[in-house]
Amino acid sequence: MPTVSVLIPNYNRASMLQDAVRSALAQTYQDFEILVVDDGSTEDIPAALAPFGNRVQYARKENGGCASAKNYGLRLVTGEYLAVLDNDDLWLPTKLERQVEVLRSKPDVGMVSCQAFIMEDHGRVFARPPQGSRRQQPLVRLAELAEQNVIAGGSSSEMVRISALRAIGGFNADIDFVDDWDCWLRLAREWKIWLIPEPLSYYRINSQGYRNHAPRPAQADAVHANALRVLKQAFADWPRTEGDPRPTEARAYAREYLRHALVLYAIGRSAEGRMAWETAISRDASLAADPATVRAAIVACATGYALGLSTSQRMQQATAVLNNILSDLPEQTRFLLDQRVQLAAELLAELSFLAAQEGDPSGARWLGWQCLTRDASWARNIGLLKLILTGGRNYWPVPVQQHMARFG
Repeated sequence: MPTVSVLIPNYNRASMLQDAVRSALAQTYQDFEILVVDDGSTEDIPAALAPFGNRVQYARKENGGCASAKNYGLRLVTGEYLAVLDNDDLWLPTKLERQVEVLRSKPDVGMVSCQAFIMEDHGRVFARPPQGSRRQQPLVRLAELAEQNVIAGGSSSEMVRISALRAIGGFNADIDFVDDWDCWLRLAREWKIWLIPEPLSYYRINSQGYRNHAPRPAQADAVHANALRVLKQAFADWPRTEGDPRPTEARAYAREYLRHALVLYAIGRSAEGRMAWETAISRDASLAADPATVRAAIVACATGYALGLSTSQRMQQATAVLNNILSDLPEQTRFLLDQRVQLAAELLAELSFLAAQEGDPSGARWLGWQCLTRDASWARNIGLLKLILTGGRNYWPVPVQQHMARFG
């Protein structure tokens, strides 16, 4: 029986799947099995896996979504620990080794995660701090995880005790978009969650796909509804050992309603956006009207909806989102009107760095200049000035294979 079961839920994207499998096979820790669960793909997935021979097991099921594919695989795997690898993500070579060490040495830990490098559509790694790099504390408290999902890198960054995962019923296939978060919350009620401080995986951002702060317009309400379901269940089942859940519950709902409010503004549903923001304020005004929290949320939403566009279109889109928000603010957040210029410059600076991280030096320079023309105080930002002078050479993305070679 292998120690680790590597489970790859898959729907199409055969070429990306092959890269994912290669990164699993290249692990320094080799006591594992690999199972690909094909969730009703229309592509010829067995042909894509043929080069790997008997190193990879294959199972096919009718299409039912990622959570159902993971549950299907959970019933088939034979290892002690489960490591899920999404078919568009990759692992660094020591990922399994490091995580097995933690689970073997800490019997009270049910799941171990890690930081993750960000990778774009074409397999280039952004020169930015990995997801989760600001975190210092390795243990994740249930209250912290309930307020927001602090686990970096999606499901590809985790390793879980299979017995623990089966005991809580696996993944909830009735929850879309946030099924991982739901699963980790249920796991955290019984087990400790540990975060390794180094990046050991690559998380791919699909510029045309779903992002938490910028879901597709047709999915906006479903994302919100599923997040509310997760929160409702989490606080209904709150362990007595965790103390009074009400302060955490207030912050969690305020954060989610604020996120959804900004999405509604972004997609042109401003009246509903204002109502959602007012709901957030009614839950926890100290968070939903906090300048730092609100500004960070606005920047994340506006830049998220600007991905996949040309440089000039990105500026137009991000500016349109900001203008939509500022046109109909709740009373408690009118302070943002006095910060319109600074907010616009902050958005442009973020877009400028993003352009550099995608290998677009001319776009990075242009957006950087646009930032300076709106708020001259950015001239004190050495990073932005260097970006304008060099086109962001230090931020240019590195092909993932070259990047991985640095850690070999």
